[in-house]
Amino acid sequence: AHNANFDFGTGDFSICFWAKWSGSGTKVLVDRGSGSRFLLYDPNTGKAQLFVTDGSTNSSITTENELDDGNWHQIVALRRNSKLEIYVDGKDAQSTKPTSSHDLTDTNAVLKIGVNLSNNDPFDGSLSLLRISATVPTPQQVKEIYEAEKPLFRAGAKCLLQSNGYNDVQDMSFD
Repeated sequence: AHNANFDFGTGDFSICFWAKWSGSGTKVLVDRGSGSRFLLYDPNTGKAQLFVTDGSTNSSITTENELDDGNWHQIVALRRNSKLEIYVDGKDAQSTKPTSSHDLTDTNAVLKIGVNLSNNDPFDGSLSLLRISATVPTPQQVKEIYEAEKPLFRAGAKCLLQSNGYNDVQDMSFD
């Protein structure tokens, strides 16, 4: 359902999460809108792309590096002072920062996680710690968040819940 907290207008916003790619084809991680829209997805390239539109014009930014290597990656996509930026694993992943002053206020907008607005193009991988905010971290804060959360995603980390895929937790361990 519509939530006015995601009506960012022409202001700053950020999307932060951890993901592990799987499968091929177009994969949608986050999609919000109906006319105005922000979309974070993989357009079948193994790279993350932030797409922003006001319904008539659009801007986008794509990571330079491929993320479909079977490892967990932290992705932070944002709009700061009308510029799109994208970070992977605490580092700036795109040197060109396109302008985006698109108005993202949309009273009919819905938010979808893991599929697009039409419930297509599912993200077949794993997604964790998703945060969407009307504030943006500085480059130093992005790096610090990555360093603080990185131990959670190391192989053998004793901090993750195990599930049988039916939302039924079977085991829990921690350190």
